[in-house]
Amino acid sequence: MDRLECKKYSSEKYDGEIEKLVNSQIDKFFDIEEANFKLENHKYKIGDDVKLFTYHFLHGIGKNTEIADFISQNGILSKEATGDLGNHAFQFVVGLWRVKKDNILLLDYIKNYSGMVVKYNDEIKQIPYKRLDNFVEEMRNIDHWLWKAESSMEIRFMPSLARDVNQIGFILNLNSKDGKSLLENDINGVNFDKQISDNFIKSDLRGNFFNNRDNTFLDRASYVIFGLNRCFIEGIVVGRIIEKDNDLLKKLKELYPKSYICNLDGKVIRE
Repeated sequence: MDRLECKKYSSEKYDGEIEKLVNSQIDKFFDIEEANFKLENHKYKIGDDVKLFTYHFLHGIGKNTEIADFISQNGILSKEATGDLGNHAFQFVVGLWRVKKDNILLLDYIKNYSGMVVKYNDEIKQIPYKRLDNFVEEMRNIDHWLWKAESSMEIRFMPSLARDVNQIGFILNLNSKDGKSLLENDINGVNFDKQISDNFIKSDLRGNFFNNRDNTFLDRASYVIFGLNRCFIEGIVVGRIIEKDNDLLKKLKELYPKSYICNLDGKVIRE
């Protein structure tokens, strides 16, 4: 992928001020590539517990583990940026998961999203993995007619304790001037113009989508226009299947030599 090719795809989808916005983000991305930005070397050793901070963002690739090869060469790019101009729910953006507290264990973060989102009365709660029975007990003295539960959105893309379908996720460190500059164009950002955001989602979702409280995952999600550079990848989270496969772990380490690899217990297994 190169700058002009990506701008060609943006011009096929957008025009006017929105095209200018997308192309500006594309320029930021490729300027970072050409500047050869590098993260500081991590200090983790095998067996260490990984900790997350608010400058960390996570990205899951779902079932398609082969895309890890593409990302190692090109970065995390929206599908549209690579010429796939399909009718995706979120368009010309990449989805990330925010870390909302500093100095939390990756294990605790994974336990939280590996659980369920429960709705009852006017309340919405995130119930961590293996804590559903605790929630049921807590409901004994709460007057309610029914409650509904669904898997968290993260489970659908990230490796999780709840299922083995997804096996690879990335931990990105955006605690730099360059990283923060790309985050300025998060269409779900607090200060981002929601009228502009509508241009990056399906037509049938437009309107008050980003203000809709029922979309509980939006409290945790970021959607950054165009993409994020490979140089921001600090670590890789793997599921139980890859954790047990030394050949796949070796391949991942060859693709991402500067990144640590950790398991669903939040511990480093390759430094």
